[in-house]
Amino acid sequence: MPPSAVAFSVASELRKAVAKAIGEDPAAYTLTKIQTVQTVGFGDNPLRVRFTFAAADKPALYDALADFAIGATDRLPVDTYEARKPVWHRTHIRT
Repeated sequence: MPPSAVAFSVASELRKAVAKAIGEDPAAYTLTKIQTVQTVGFGDNPLRVRFTFAAADKPALYDALADFAIGATDRLPVDTYEARKPVWHRTHIRT
C-alpha cells in the first residue's frame, strides 16, 4: 500500500472515531464539552498530577497515547502516578 493510501486510511479511521465520539448532535457535544472544561479541575481543589509511562520505546508510547486519545483503548501503560495539592505562593504554584 503506498504511503498516501496509508495516510488516507489513518485519516479515515480518525474521522470515524471523532464522529463516533461527537455523536449525532455536534452542538450538544460542544455545549457538554464547554461545561466540562468550565467545571473539571479548575475549582477550589486543584491537583497537580504526574505520570510515568511504561512503554518499550517512544513510538510504542505515542501509539498508546494516540489509541487512548481516539478511544481505541481505555488503558495507558502507566508505571507511576503521583497527585498532590499545589502550594499557592503569590502568583505561581509550587509543589
